[in-house]
Amino acid sequence: MAKKRNSAFLSKLAMGLIFVIAVVYAIYHLMSLFSGDGIKTIEAGVTTHTVTVGGSGYIFRDEVLLTADKTGVVDYEVSDGARVSTGQKVAAVYQGEGQLREMVAALDRQIEVLEKSTLGTEPLNMATLRAEANNTYYKLMELLSSGEAGQLSAQIENITVALNRMSAMTDDEEAVSKTLASMKKMREDMFVGEYDTGYAPSSGYFYYTADGYENIFTSAAVEALNEESFYSMISTLDTRSSNVSERVFGKIADSSGWRFVVPLSPKDAAALELENTFNLSFPENNSTTLPMTLEKKVEANEHKQVLCVFYCNRLPENFSLERCQSVKIEVSSAKGIYVPRSAIASLDGVRGVYVLRGSVIHFRCVEIVYQGVDYCLVAENAVEQQEYAPLGVNELIIYEGKNLFDGRILE
Repeated sequence: MAKKRNSAFLSKLAMGLIFVIAVVYAIYHLMSLFSGDGIKTIEAGVTTHTVTVGGSGYIFRDEVLLTADKTGVVDYEVSDGARVSTGQKVAAVYQGEGQLREMVAALDRQIEVLEKSTLGTEPLNMATLRAEANNTYYKLMELLSSGEAGQLSAQIENITVALNRMSAMTDDEEAVSKTLASMKKMREDMFVGEYDTGYAPSSGYFYYTADGYENIFTSAAVEALNEESFYSMISTLDTRSSNVSERVFGKIADSSGWRFVVPLSPKDAAALELENTFNLSFPENNSTTLPMTLEKKVEANEHKQVLCVFYCNRLPENFSLERCQSVKIEVSSAKGIYVPRSAIASLDGVRGVYVLRGSVIHFRCVEIVYQGVDYCLVAENAVEQQEYAPLGVNELIIYEGKNLFDGRILE
């Protein structure tokens, strides 16, 4: 009888333990179901992925050198790169030492900075000027850390202007004006005696400086371009010094058109189709980006390269026509909402992501336009698939978490 009681007790105890275990198990899974489960989100934002190729290229353009009887310092009547008409006075050339020309050029740069530094009539406040100086400072640090020197001079000028303006507001408002007047007087005193007047022989774009290669890197040279002629031309940039006569005070180009020849590997060149327009970015020219048309390709088999000839009819303000420049050519680009690859899921045969709105999880369909290594870009205006709405900008994408399903409520 005692054995039966013990057996019944043990049986009830076992059943009780099983029930407790089942309840604990159920509670555990319910808690995990309605807990955060380590859910991590990222806000959906639009970004662009760009594929580029690049190298060093060379500017070809038709330019005519302008000379005067005298050699020395030049007082220009128009700005560098200005559009001029036939017979227009562009410069006065005074007899003097060659060093004077360099001194005037340096003085002109300082005068330009000081003219920008004057407060003038535009409304300014110290907070705005500090923000400008801070932003420029960080840009300078980024340029120095990356080794890109193309924008250094422009950013140095910007921060100098901002600091000068801050000084004028806090210390002596007339300090900048007095210094500017003094420099202008110094410049005026450099131009004394007789001078030759320089006129534009034809309409076009007038430039102060020449590099001595104006008769080599021409449109005719591009038309006859082959492997031998190209590498012979660019070798002169390394071996011969500038042969510009001291009598040259400038040059003129009859149009804004110019060509840029860049050697690329056969693989990179194959990605560029003839007669298409591409965006070319020039890092040493403040990263100015210009649309240029690929006119032709010339095989350079011995050098295992392809010479790509681009044409452009634009000349942005302050764009330097330095003969040799590095370039980045945009081959393709894709724009879309950034989505971590870990967030991509599938529901009812529809590809998409889970998003968090308040405390509710929703499924959003996506249309992938680009796939990277650990992320992808999806279309901003994808169409609804089945009953699932497309992913929108600013939604919170869940890229990490467990027990995700459409309609789940987080507690």
